[in-house]
Amino acid sequence: MSLNSRDNVIGWAKRIPIQLLYYPMQILIGIEKMIVPESVRVNGLIYPFTIGLLWRTMVMGIEMVWLLVLLVFFALYVLVNLAIRFFSRTMLAFKGY
Repeated sequence: MSLNSRDNVIGWAKRIPIQLLYYPMQILIGIEKMIVPESVRVNGLIYPFTIGLLWRTMVMGIEMVWLLVLLVFFALYVLVNLAIRFFSRTMLAFKGY
């Protein structure tokens, strides 16, 4: 079985996004626990426009940007994969000429 078989690519595509999401989120949670006091983290949403609310908004924005970047890279990977597959089949069709 070759390295770039369809099954290996599908298995890689299933594993990688979860790993890419898990570790940065753990890092963000660790940074939040170091920087933001527990009282603000727990009670930050009770009072509007507190540090906790602003912090949560910022972290959610970082998560959104991170997920968007992952989505863009995955879309580029799929497009490049489809283009390579299409052109390799096209070139193979004219191999005998």
